[in-house]
Amino acid sequence: MLQFFSDQTAGLVGFHVAKAVVDALDDWELAQDWEVFNEKLRTGSYHGRYELPEPLRQLLLKKRDELKRPMPYYGCGGVSGSSYRFELLLAKVALHVEHSCTQEVFNRESERPPQAFTVSSTWSIGDKAYRRLRALENGRFVKPDCSDCRFCFAPTGLGLVCKVQMQLDAPWVDLTDYDEW
Repeated sequence: MLQFFSDQTAGLVGFHVAKAVVDALDDWELAQDWEVFNEKLRTGSYHGRYELPEPLRQLLLKKRDELKRPMPYYGCGGVSGSSYRFELLLAKVALHVEHSCTQEVFNRESERPPQAFTVSSTWSIGDKAYRRLRALENGRFVKPDCSDCRFCFAPTGLGLVCKVQMQLDAPWVDLTDYDEW
């Protein structure tokens, strides 16, 4: 289950995600990370990208059985191979996660308004990004309830990148508060 929320007083816009969805997403991401990691151990890179130096590859080959989680490398600052896109439509909320290396996709949808559920994870934009989003309403056709908007969250080693697309064919607008990094 997915749920959109907007709190103008607190300056927040975001999405609540149910535990069952978070658990399924964690399992999916773990499988993607193992795929990338294992290929890098076999070949020294993932499809020619993100090369592992040979001494490190040999060390990781020796330690692989002791690892509880894979240790893939997604480039400088990359903590995840995934980007998370929430789509807010009139009748539903959708989560679309794409893994940048494997190109695999994880999708979930919920009807609006959703049934009650226990929140396990929350993705939201902060106060400064919220003010930027509200400023975009004038002249960019952002509806007060943000319907038809798409939000993309991409974690990095420095912080969380957040972008919004006001309409399906509109350009993405970066709302990230880089000063907070």
